[in-house]
Amino acid sequence: MSARHAVTGLGFLLLLAGCSGGTQSGSTAAPGPSAGGEAAFIRVENQSWANFNIFVVWQGSQQRLGRSTNNTTAVFPIPAFYLSPSGRDLQFRLDPIGADINAITRLIRVFPRDTVHLTIPPNF
Repeated sequence: MSARHAVTGLGFLLLLAGCSGGTQSGSTAAPGPSAGGEAAFIRVENQSWANFNIFVVWQGSQQRLGRSTNNTTAVFPIPAFYLSPSGRDLQFRLDPIGADINAITRLIRVFPRDTVHLTIPPNF
């Protein structure tokens, strides 16, 4: 069952809200492909005037997912390396291009077939 997660930004702080579709406990196993290679996605609605590089972060490892351009919505796949059938606690980092600030979400449990919704507010 797919779960939806919402992220709302306030100024330079991003808050993560929502819940996942399961109650599985945390996984500390090394990352590996998800069961059956099922993907998860992040949907970024950028309401800001700035362009952002979007990263997935897990246990000190991070990977750039793509670029979110101003006033657009884009969907990026989350690499299978970061997923687990029992879910994995991930963070997402936003790096505005040309600025010296970063924002990072709190941990969110992501399962295969999930879509994480991230909104970058106009005042970011």
